Amino acid sequence: MSRVRVALMCQHLTMGGAEELLFGIATHLPSDRYDVRVLCLTQEGIVARELRTAGVHVDVLPGEPG
Repeated sequence: MSRVRVALMCQHLTMGGAEELLFGIATHLPSDRYDVRVLCLTQEGIVARELRTAGVHVDVLPGEPG
């Protein structure tokens, strides 16, 4: 059976409350059932590095907010 694709989006991946929640979700979904990717809309930061270290694919879509 194929894994369910999940995309989690966040404005930026510097440390904050929403980013901590996103990190928890992305790293605790079972990797045998879910293909998790995180999309960052402006700037990556420490959370992006931690996600990659945990094996989560992170894409940065650079652009201006708004």
